[in-house]
Amino acid sequence: MKSSESTAKRRPYLRAIGTGLITGAPDDNPSDMATYAQAGSKYGLSFLWVALLTFPLMAVVQEICDRTVLLTAADLGELALHQFR
Repeated sequence: MKSSESTAKRRPYLRAIGTGLITGAPDDNPSDMATYAQAGSKYGLSFLWVALLTFPLMAVVQEICDRTVLLTAADLGELALHQFR
């Protein structure tokens, strides 16, 4: 019984994550990987500070999007269409 309660609590979060995971996964295609490898070999760790700066910003934006999806039951694309039609 405890397992089903846990799954029921996680289901809305998993549903909200699903679309982001599906749309984000194809973003790292082979040409991007080649670009990352070339940039890494040329610059090394000199741009690591950018990741430290942008990660908290990215996390905040992702959290806002997740909460919006959970509250409205509509994904970000649907909300944008509704707002700008």
